[in-house]
Amino acid sequence: MAVTRQEVVTVVKTAKKVVKPKAKKAAKSKRTLFEESLDHIDILPEHALPATFVEYHTPQFIQGVKHVLSVDPSLYRPIVSQNFERYKKNVTEEKREAEIIKSYWLSLISSVISQQISGSAAAAIYSRFETLFEKEPNPAELLTKSHEQLREIGLSNQKVKYVTHISQVFGDPDDNLTSLSFYKSNPESVVVQELTKLKGIGEWSARMFTCFTLNSLDVFAHDDLGVARGASYYFSKRPEVLKRVKAEVNANEDMKLLLKKKGKFDKPSSKRDWVPYHDQYLIQLAKDFAPYRSLLMLTFWRLSATNIEVLDDSSKKD
Repeated sequence: MAVTRQEVVTVVKTAKKVVKPKAKKAAKSKRTLFEESLDHIDILPEHALPATFVEYHTPQFIQGVKHVLSVDPSLYRPIVSQNFERYKKNVTEEKREAEIIKSYWLSLISSVISQQISGSAAAAIYSRFETLFEKEPNPAELLTKSHEQLREIGLSNQKVKYVTHISQVFGDPDDNLTSLSFYKSNPESVVVQELTKLKGIGEWSARMFTCFTLNSLDVFAHDDLGVARGASYYFSKRPEVLKRVKAEVNANEDMKLLLKKKGKFDKPSSKRDWVPYHDQYLIQLAKDFAPYRSLLMLTFWRLSATNIEVLDDSSKKD
């Protein structure tokens, strides 16, 4: 027998009445953490890495993963659950130094464009930014653009000053930041110090640059929201590690003194479903993973379900 239109309407209305209470109930349910969804992943004997995982990534990255797992084997499943696109093997030919330096400049410009705005807004401005150039974006040509032209694509007055200053620095062949040897011969701390001399580039942006553009394997942004949230989830599953870390911090007089100063995320928040731990605890925890702290940071982002691609593309501060 055919179903009438009135019967269909009645069924839909009834279904809506049944579904609404369930939706409200689901919203109040406890969040399922990313790590709790990984029980289906087999842990190979002696924590050997899956062959496909090894084949996908660079040898340096795999070496770092092995070190991280030697420190904490419990991170095996979060790490091997997905590939890390940033550290995929690259068989493309070597770029010339000038091209590499230009890519560094563009990465910093992209970082400035993305600050304090949504990803979609940043993408739109960057698309308009590219249309300013005859071929590809470059520092010299940007400096020929007027303040008004840069404002018209969506940059604020402050950001116009930032991108102009960064372009002036990268247009100077005698500046440290335009020499590839500077990046290769200095530790990450020195590079960060030099980068923060640029207008519009703070320490967080500089560290994201060293991680995603220079591919440094030993960066740890303890003051990043995603890292702090991931560390909270990590500690919640490993109370014995938290106990040890707290003891180590309290045994260090300098770090113990810094505990009196509020951590970055100590401010109470009703929207937060995680417990923030003091910066010093995260810093102390990360020490064991050196010189591969970037991998711990990437894993914490994964545990907190942070979109790594957004950070990679724009280095936007959360």
